[in-house]
Amino acid sequence: MEIQKLDSRLRTFTHSGEAVFKQESRTLQCGLSTGHQQSAFTLIELIFAIVILGLLSAIALPSYLNQAAKAKGSEAKSTIGSINRIQQAYRYENKQFSSSLNSLGSYGLRVYPKNFSYTLSGLANSATVNADPIQTDLKVYSGGVVLGLNDQYLNGICESIKFEGSPTENAAQISLIGGSSPSVSCTDGKLVE
Repeated sequence: MEIQKLDSRLRTFTHSGEAVFKQESRTLQCGLSTGHQQSAFTLIELIFAIVILGLLSAIALPSYLNQAAKAKGSEAKSTIGSINRIQQAYRYENKQFSSSLNSLGSYGLRVYPKNFSYTLSGLANSATVNADPIQTDLKVYSGGVVLGLNDQYLNGICESIKFEGSPTENAAQISLIGGSSPSVSCTDGKLVE
């Protein structure tokens, strides 16, 4: 029976030699035009995509914000390092450290505070500089330079441990000891340079 059906279908070839079954092609064309094709996303697919995007942003956003705070903190470390070096030159010429940013300007210091405000205190044998953040989400920095034996300078920079709270709660203070055994240490923070 099957062979007879195939034989009758083979006879329906067109005279030009094209191997197209007339009846099969019509059935195929009708099936394509009336078939259901998906051309949109389902609600479950959209929810799944939104959940994945939410998880990725929950992981990436804190990391990004932490890196932004570190970049802003580099302003303070760089400025304090420059002030420490210029304080040494100022002390060499004036026999005491400066307590004013303006007096260090003639030595090439250019401070463009964007994220921190800077305060100096200078004595005969030591000087400190504090970088207090303008925004509350940044760490507090403190630095200083001290004169040791044989006119050798020792300097350092301290960084507060926490971000939260007001700058006075998280103050990283530098402790400078001069004389025969000079040292630099931090109270309420860590020594970063």
